[in-house]
Amino acid sequence: MMQRVFFLLLVIVLSGYLCNPLFAQEISVIRYTPGFVKNDKRHKIELINSGNSVSDISGYILITRDYIVKIPKGTFIGSKEIFTIAYGKETKSKSLDLLNCQTLFNRIYSKKVEGNYFILYDNKMKILDAFYYSFLRDVPFLPDSGFFALNEKDFLSFYIPSGNAKVWAYYSIGDDPAISFIRLNNQWQITSINRYSKLNPPAKFGEFTGRFNEGQIILKWSTTEENNCKRFIIEKSYDLEKFVLLDQVEPAVNSKTRKTYTYYCLPVKKGETAFYRISAEDIFGNQGTSKPVEIKASEIPVEFSIDVLPDDKQGIIKFYSAYSQKTTIKLLSGTMKTLYTLFDDMVNAESENLIRITKVLEAGKYYVVAETEGKRFWKPMEVQP
Repeated sequence: MMQRVFFLLLVIVLSGYLCNPLFAQEISVIRYTPGFVKNDKRHKIELINSGNSVSDISGYILITRDYIVKIPKGTFIGSKEIFTIAYGKETKSKSLDLLNCQTLFNRIYSKKVEGNYFILYDNKMKILDAFYYSFLRDVPFLPDSGFFALNEKDFLSFYIPSGNAKVWAYYSIGDDPAISFIRLNNQWQITSINRYSKLNPPAKFGEFTGRFNEGQIILKWSTTEENNCKRFIIEKSYDLEKFVLLDQVEPAVNSKTRKTYTYYCLPVKKGETAFYRISAEDIFGNQGTSKPVEIKASEIPVEFSIDVLPDDKQGIIKFYSAYSQKTTIKLLSGTMKTLYTLFDDMVNAESENLIRITKVLEAGKYYVVAETEGKRFWKPMEVQP
């Protein structure tokens, strides 16, 4: 009888132990941004607890090609909660700041390789998640091995499986620090943080320009293609690190033809210098982002100028633009009939440009007309007999 009672108590205790929420472990990585160098603030790995109860991740080990980190004691993730590992403190989620982490072990990797990986172990060194990216599946950094030693008692050697092992998820892409990988419906997909993504981008950007005019910032951009594009996100930064959301612009959604957009930014502090960028986001949450443009909020005395330099029966056109902008220059007859298009392209900011008219012109009066994104300029030209 006593044996039965003891057995029942043991079953009850074990059941409580196994059903304890702190031992319900369903931890995986939901987002991975490699970054390019150590201490790169773009680097980020986000863990998620997909279970229905709290999980204790104390003692978990995360290994990348560049570092090893042991999750500190007393670290818990709530149900459906995200835990971020990054260089710098995160404010939107629970996080581990690698810059101030006492359980971080930096690795020295001498080979120059194109790609990186992460592998997540629980506190019993069981593999929970593993992912690597590279140009090719036959990568030079796998298999891998090493050791982790915080002190004499906390010493651990490890061996990481080869690239063809079943534990790995794999993505073929280049060594781009702007690339971010996200897991949707248990499938890894690619997105982008601050640079144009070449893999199925929501939009293919054409030109993107900005200027300060009459107390406001004017942003203009174009797309040559849009695929399930949900919105354009306009952001501003003073240091190219922290970008803040300004506004959103509705796209064409799906398009195979050139589309143009204009956004007016108010208010603007006169004299300040800032960086602006445009991100296209599709219905799946993937983003492709333009290169940022630098704009100083001050009036420029000369926005655009054009001059005609006589050269016998031809001519040399000199023009200057304070902004990077689309410019078309045409040669017109004395009766204002278009004869030739001399230039039709983007002009670099603050650079002088020369065009030589190669056609031999008859004696008479001509006009050189320049059309920028906002104004029209013209100059007379006369060819002597």
